[in-house]
Amino acid sequence: MKIYLTGGTGFVGSNFLRVALERHGSSVFAALNKTELKPRKSLSMSQVNFVDRDVVRASVQEVKPDAVVHMAFFNDLTKAYQDRKAAWQVMVDATQYLLEAAQELNVPFVFVSTDWVFDGTQGPADESTPPNPVNYYGVMKVVAETLVTGYAKGAVARVAGVFGLHWGQENWIALQNTGFGHLPVATVQTLQKGERFDLWMDGEHLNRFATPTLATDACEMMLKIIRQNATGIFHCCGAEGLSRQDVVHRTAKAFNLDSSLIYEAPINAHQPMGWQGIPIPSNTRLDGMHTAKILGHKLLTFDESLAKLKVQMEEGELV
Repeated sequence: MKIYLTGGTGFVGSNFLRVALERHGSSVFAALNKTELKPRKSLSMSQVNFVDRDVVRASVQEVKPDAVVHMAFFNDLTKAYQDRKAAWQVMVDATQYLLEAAQELNVPFVFVSTDWVFDGTQGPADESTPPNPVNYYGVMKVVAETLVTGYAKGAVARVAGVFGLHWGQENWIALQNTGFGHLPVATVQTLQKGERFDLWMDGEHLNRFATPTLATDACEMMLKIIRQNATGIFHCCGAEGLSRQDVVHRTAKAFNLDSSLIYEAPINAHQPMGWQGIPIPSNTRLDGMHTAKILGHKLLTFDESLAKLKVQMEEGELV
C-alpha cells in the first residue's frame, strides 16, 4: 500500500512513518513543506506547496497513492490569530485541495483532527457529539472535518493528548505546554535528571483534563481506518480520561521516578508553539468506544501506554 502523507516531519507524523513503514510494510510518499526527512527504505519525498491547488493536484496525480493521510497543520496559534488568512490557507484550503486530488483518484482520505473541536463542557465526547470549538484552531479543524466527511471515502481521525517520542529528531526534548500532549515524556525527561518538574495547574487558558494517547497507537488506528476503508469520524485515543496530576504522578510511578520532585506551579510564560493567551478548552476527554468497536481495536489504558512508552524510550523499538 502506498500512502501520500503530509506532516511527516512533525511529531505525530514521525510516529506514523515508523508504524506504516516498519509495522505495516507500507510505502510512503512524504509531501514536505520545508524540512527534509532522512532517507529510508520505502520512503520517498518532495517539496509541495500545499496552498497551491494545481501543485497539490499534480503531486498527488504523480504519486498515485492508495490513500492520502493529511496531518500537516499551522502549529503557531498566536500567529494564526495574527494572520488568519495564512492559517486558513494551511488548515482549510490545503485540506480542500488534497481532498479534491484524492477524489479524482477515488482513494481513501484520512484527516487528522483534534479533541479541541470541543468546548470542554460536554463531559467525555463521543464520535457523535456536536463540535463547539472555543478558539480559531478548533474552528478551522471543524471546517476541514466538514469538508472531509462530505467525501464518500473520507475519514476524520481525532487525536487527544498525544504523547511519545519524536522519531525524526535526535535528542528531542518534550516541552510541557497548555495543551495535554507531551506531559508524560516531559515528566520522565525532567525527573530522570533529578530536577524539579513544575506541573502547570493554575491559569485560565489550560487544558486540565484529556485522554492521553500513545502516538504509535493512534497511528495504528489510522492505518486500520485505511485498510478497512472505514469512513466517518473516529476517536483515535486512549481508554482513560485523566487530569494533568494523574498523568504526571502515574508516569513517575511507572518509570520508578521520584514524585516528590513534582510541584504544582503557575503557567510558564515561555510556552512552545505560541499558545500564550489563546482560549483553550479545559476538559477535552474523548470516548473512543465506538471507534474501538468499528476498527476491532483495543483502546490502551494509560498504564498500558506507559509500558509501551518505556520500551520505546529505553530500547528505541516499537511494541
